[in-house]
Amino acid sequence: TANDLRDKRNVIERSLSRLIGANVKQGQLESNIQIDSNSNTRTGSYTLSVNGFNIVDGNTYHPLKLSKDSNEFGFYSVSYERQDGTLIPMEEKLTKGKVGAILDLRGGTLDTTSGMPTDGVLQKVVTDLDAFAKGLIQGTNNLYAQSATTKMESNILADVGPASSLVNSPLDINPGAFNIIVYDVDGNEVAQRKINIDYATSMSGTAGSNSIEGQIKAIVDDNGDSNANNDIDDFITYNFQTAADGTLRLELGMDPASEAQGYTFAIKDELPDGKFASGSNFAGALGLGRYFDGSNARDIRLNSELQTNPTKIHAGYSSAAGDNRLALDMVQQQFESYKFQVGSETYDTTMYGMFDVTATYVGTETNTAISQNETISAQFNSTELEYNSVSKVNIDEEMTNLIKYQTSYGAAAKVITTVDQMMQTLLGIKQ
Repeated sequence: TANDLRDKRNVIERSLSRLIGANVKQGQLESNIQIDSNSNTRTGSYTLSVNGFNIVDGNTYHPLKLSKDSNEFGFYSVSYERQDGTLIPMEEKLTKGKVGAILDLRGGTLDTTSGMPTDGVLQKVVTDLDAFAKGLIQGTNNLYAQSATTKMESNILADVGPASSLVNSPLDINPGAFNIIVYDVDGNEVAQRKINIDYATSMSGTAGSNSIEGQIKAIVDDNGDSNANNDIDDFITYNFQTAADGTLRLELGMDPASEAQGYTFAIKDELPDGKFASGSNFAGALGLGRYFDGSNARDIRLNSELQTNPTKIHAGYSSAAGDNRLALDMVQQQFESYKFQVGSETYDTTMYGMFDVTATYVGTETNTAISQNETISAQFNSTELEYNSVSKVNIDEEMTNLIKYQTSYGAAAKVITTVDQMMQTLLGIKQ
């Protein structure tokens, strides 16, 4: 019947309202006084919409399409289909109901390049953790590059060209300088050269140029002893090219002859004000001589070589016995401030401070969600109670009405019986 269909439609409307925050608009109210003056029925037009988009409009409808085919991480996108088949993204429009809450948590906007959400509570936490992990990785690696070794290989450098500016590249390299230091087999410093980085400094170039390669290969008497065979350009090899696997990396190493004699080298940042964050971050940004592999919270891990053989972890700058300068730097790192970039926001704080920012945000959002849930639950329960008092059947009330009608019927029946008896008596007297 029509009433049954209306009841089913009401159930669907409530479900859609709870799911996506759908709103329903119908025509004017009409009542039939002859049947029941208290009963009203909506007639005329019917519209079911979500944030201004009509899902049902009279006898036409526009379906919502779900798809995850174009997202490598399996994130669903929600689209509104127009009459001509055009799909309009709806994630930012769905702000109410369970789906709206889930999208607010996950993020309503998906980046077309990475496929990851660009907003949302969870993505904010992930972004903060990535910034924390990136700062920890680069800061630690920049310090660990001070430990002497025979070869340093960078991370994959996909966004850096041989002649492009390092400071203006996606890498977190700052204007400044770093020193390449060579140690002998006993841990004594035998050569040192300062490599400057400004906005024009590139990776590769001719000897003597402003590039990293040019400054390393420049013929300079680093020790001032007029010996042309004991300077940085005599010890260090430079290789910046695409490997057989198609990846571009920078490799710095000891000259084979020097390596055979026990020579090692290290990279130490120049710190103008003594703070770790004031250096160029060249080794940390490139991942040279790294302690950590990875670039974010998802893939941070101990360097595979160190993980395989922990005895290779160094505590000092050189191999000299009792050298614990690197270990002391690692301890000091927890008190140093770094700049953490999170979208358009910059946090100038310590490693712990950045982690505390993330933890505080999670706690604040959790408390807000709990408070809002309690408030909305109270409002919902009150509204539902009022709704049920009007729309649902009250057994006690119906039984009372039934008894009342039954009593009225019995009384009416007695009146009719009495009248009938009176009529029969009158007819009998007349006869």
